[in-house]
Amino acid sequence: MIEYDFAVAYESVLRQRQLAIGAADVQNKQIETSEQIIERIQAQRWLSPEQTLITTSCGLNHLSREAAFGKLNTIADASATLRGDRALPNPFCSTSQPAFRSPPLLTHYDLLWQEAVADGMLLA
Repeated sequence: MIEYDFAVAYESVLRQRQLAIGAADVQNKQIETSEQIIERIQAQRWLSPEQTLITTSCGLNHLSREAAFGKLNTIADASATLRGDRALPNPFCSTSQPAFRSPPLLTHYDLLWQEAVADGMLLA
C-alpha cells in the first residue's frame, strides 16, 4: 500500500503486481468526495485498473466512526464508479446513492460494514 502522492515511484518496478493506492487521506478528518478519490486514482495513468486497489492512506482507528465509515463509503462509491457499477442500489443506504458490488471474497471493509449495520450506524 502506498499513499496516492507517492505512487509514481513504483511505476518502473511494479510489473504485473497490484498496488493499493491510499487515496483516502486519514490525516484529514474531512470526508473526501468520490470525485476526489477518482481524481487521485486516475492521476496514476500508468497503473492499469486490474492492478489498482483503492484503500485509505493508513488505519482508521483514530477517526470518529462517522468519519471512518464516510471514508469507506466514498472509497466504495469511487470504486463502483471506476468499474461502471454506479447504477446498482446501495445495500447500506435507503437513499438512491450509488453503491458498489461486493467483492467475491470477504474483506476487512466488508466486516466493518457488517458491524456498522449491526450497530445501527447504517441501514441494511
